[in-house]
Amino acid sequence: MPIATSSKQISSTRLIEAAERAFWDTKAATRAQKLLKKQLPTARAESLAAMMGAFGDTTRLRTLFLLSQSELCVCDLSALLQISQSAVSHQLRALKTLRLVKSRRDGRNIYYSVADDHVAEILRIGLEHVREKTS
Repeated sequence: MPIATSSKQISSTRLIEAAERAFWDTKAATRAQKLLKKQLPTARAESLAAMMGAFGDTTRLRTLFLLSQSELCVCDLSALLQISQSAVSHQLRALKTLRLVKSRRDGRNIYYSVADDHVAEILRIGLEHVREKTS
């Protein structure tokens, strides 16, 4: 019998009680209780899904890769990606909202780079995984 959930946040006590009713085996119920206590909160899961969604778009992914290699301005990204400056700005706005890129002003120019080493590490691990699968 599956555990029923609603769109509202359910208290962990109610989830534990539901797990006890859902599992006939006490070992399975105990494991489920431990997992429920470690469960990813909905708000954090939504934030993570939004961030991972940025990696699901080819243009944003290519932009992140270039910015993980070097700090670049919109005009440089536009030339390298062969898309309009407007399209680059749109992608950068989305990436900045997700805190995946940061900007730095130098006079009239704004330069972009990945927000921190975690972003570059996610890209590196993803590429490593893709290479494994294709080899």
